[in-house]
Amino acid sequence: MKNYFLSLAAVAAVSLHAEQFTVYVGTYTAPNASKGIYKFTFDNATGAPGPVELAAEVESPSFLA
Repeated sequence: MKNYFLSLAAVAAVSLHAEQFTVYVGTYTAPNASKGIYKFTFDNATGAPGPVELAAEVESPSFLA
């Protein structure tokens, strides 16, 4: 995961008892940089993130609801 993800808002649909859940991250886009909304899985038991993949190519989604 790139450093610019750390400063952006993340939204997760989560059950408190779930072992894994999906996190969506909205990013500011720029030429040759981010492309929009990304997603990755998060393992609640280990704290390990899964691989990051592009969920939607959108111009500068500053927040997700």
